[in-house]
Amino acid sequence: MEENYYNEKVILPSEQSSLDIAENIIEKIRNRFNISKDSYFNILVAITEAINNAISHGNHYQINKKVKFEVTYMNELLDIVVQDEGGGFDPDELEDCTKEENLLKDSGRGIFIMQSLSDKFEISTSSEGTCFRLVFKIPH
Repeated sequence: MEENYYNEKVILPSEQSSLDIAENIIEKIRNRFNISKDSYFNILVAITEAINNAISHGNHYQINKKVKFEVTYMNELLDIVVQDEGGGFDPDELEDCTKEENLLKDSGRGIFIMQSLSDKFEISTSSEGTCFRLVFKIPH
C-alpha cells in the first residue's frame, strides 16, 4: 500500500475503555502523517463524542453490543466511521442545543459538536443501528 494511506478497523466493546483504543489509533495517525495539534484535538473531541454516543445512546452500555470503528487516511483526508448496534433514532427529532432553553441541559450537544468540528458529517440510522461518518481535511 502507498505510504500516504492508512486504514484500520476495530470492533470496540460498549464500555468507556474503548475511548483509549480509539485515541491510540488517532495518535498513531497523527504521528505518521504529522497532523497539527489543532486538527488532532478537533478529531479527538469529535470521535470521543461519536463513540460515547454509540456506547451510551446507541448500545445503552449493553456489553453484548459492539461499536465498529474504522479510520482511513488517504489524500489528506481522514475518514472516520463509528457504528453502533442500537435501535436507531430520527435525527430530525433532536432538539436544537443552541437554543437558550437547551443550553444548560446535560446532553444533546454531541451531534452538534461532531458536525462543527468535522469538514463533512453524515448520519445514517435504521432499526439496526446508527452510523456516523466524519471526514477531516488534513492540510500539510
